[in-house]
Amino acid sequence: LPGSADGSGPNASFHLPLGLAGDSKGKVFLADTGNHKIRVLQVAPVISGISPTSAVHGSTVSPFTVTGTNLLGASSVDFRLGNGTPDPAITAGNLTVDATGTSLAASVTIQGAAAPGQRTVTVTTPGGTSDPNPDNPVTKFTVLGRITLIPAFQTLAVGETGNLTIALSAPAPAGGLAVTLTSGNPDIARVSIPDGLPGGIVTVTIAAEATSGIAKVTGVSEGSTNLTASAPPRFADGLAAVTVISPPPTIAGFTPTSGKVGTTVTITGSGFRPTMSQNTVTFTGAPARV
Repeated sequence: LPGSADGSGPNASFHLPLGLAGDSKGKVFLADTGNHKIRVLQVAPVISGISPTSAVHGSTVSPFTVTGTNLLGASSVDFRLGNGTPDPAITAGNLTVDATGTSLAASVTIQGAAAPGQRTVTVTTPGGTSDPNPDNPVTKFTVLGRITLIPAFQTLAVGETGNLTIALSAPAPAGGLAVTLTSGNPDIARVSIPDGLPGGIVTVTIAAEATSGIAKVTGVSEGSTNLTASAPPRFADGLAAVTVISPPPTIAGFTPTSGKVGTTVTITGSGFRPTMSQNTVTFTGAPARV
């Protein structure tokens, strides 16, 4: 029926609409001749991309960028859960849109309570809300949990084994979580699960709803290297550093057990350095020539 009501979709009415025109900002103008009006049609926004596409919970992303069309007048950016409702643990503020309506910037706060997993980004303007289809790849945003390796810095002697805790910022999902622990240089330090053989890479399984697991680190030779714990796509990598040093020297015996000044003494034991100048020997505090 002819009318002149403003509204969304079927709630809007016209009388003898005869012409359409558009401008560079995405607005559409309708000649509503029966009502002697030029009507402005608000078109729902369309998202063509987001950046970044993931972030760790407990962080702020600024700027978070949305590209697309018909973004002018944006009043909200939402991160929708699988049931289609906005996640209250993720908020977007300080929205700014460029003059063409094709780029939006916001500051997004992801609370620690935001569970790891996928969200669907939508933008709402006076023209409506963008497509909330969770299968649309260009609007997928992943909230990542955090892996923390404890201790973050560890010093071991050659041949010494230490514990490493793999801590999750959110419980492991149903079925558990497989965390891949990798040594940056297994010739310096190797990793293992308890009662397992040391190697360059190992899988640590964390039980469902658990928030930590245990691994082992063994020093192999002098030097420093990094350890990386990975569990994509739900968790961001965790890092730790390991420094391996030579064990302190141990004296097993020496001969002769007595002598005058200038007597050559042979010391047996372990942990001595192959370069003579790196070994210091004293007799009751008095230095000896090695």
